[in-house]
Amino acid sequence: MDELLIIPDVHGRSFWKEAVTAREYDRIIFLGDYVDPYPQEGINTEMAYNVLFDILDLKRAEPERVVLLWGNHDLHYYSDFFRQYAGGSRFDHDYADTFHYLFETYQHLFQMADECVVGNKHYLFTHAGVVPVWYEENREVVGELNAENLNRLPTSYQGMRSLMCVGAVRNGNSSVGSPVWADLFEMMASEPLEGFYQIFGHSRQKPGRPKIMDHWACIDCQRPFILDSRGLFIVK
Repeated sequence: MDELLIIPDVHGRSFWKEAVTAREYDRIIFLGDYVDPYPQEGINTEMAYNVLFDILDLKRAEPERVVLLWGNHDLHYYSDFFRQYAGGSRFDHDYADTFHYLFETYQHLFQMADECVVGNKHYLFTHAGVVPVWYEENREVVGELNAENLNRLPTSYQGMRSLMCVGAVRNGNSSVGSPVWADLFEMMASEPLEGFYQIFGHSRQKPGRPKIMDHWACIDCQRPFILDSRGLFIVK
């Protein structure tokens, strides 16, 4: 793998559009959370709906090159079970049926995780990051930690229950959050995840100000990123 484009949380924004057409990438990875815009940003739900359709069109045009990860703001429309137990903010009741239909119809286009080797480093991509404590608590459900096994989680009852873990820092009852709910503070308080360098979003950062550490990077900062053999770089 030579060069990847990584797109953090979209929430109806269009910051990613110029980057995906600027040049060819080996892979384009969206980290989830396509809808539920922030009202203060001047983006309404209809605009977010249209942006989601643009992303789905991109995926359908190049299914092998474009990766769409699930985020918590997507799963709470896809699964009433997930929303009932994990909750979610900015849930749009007026568009709930529409989004449910979209995510259910195109569920085969989404996945929980992706992984690859770039520059001799093994990367794991999820929406919110895998906290080692969560993995240890759910090892029997997940099996060996890899993208393939994480991608099976939404297809079973126990797997979906494991994704509903929300830690206290996010007002939940679990010890830590799942790969769609983990908080940055939980990642900072944890030991590194063995065998992977993690790249995730979910924990909102100031625009253009990612949190890049030795073993993981939180890039939810409204900018696309390029990953190549040199490392991770923000696209200005």
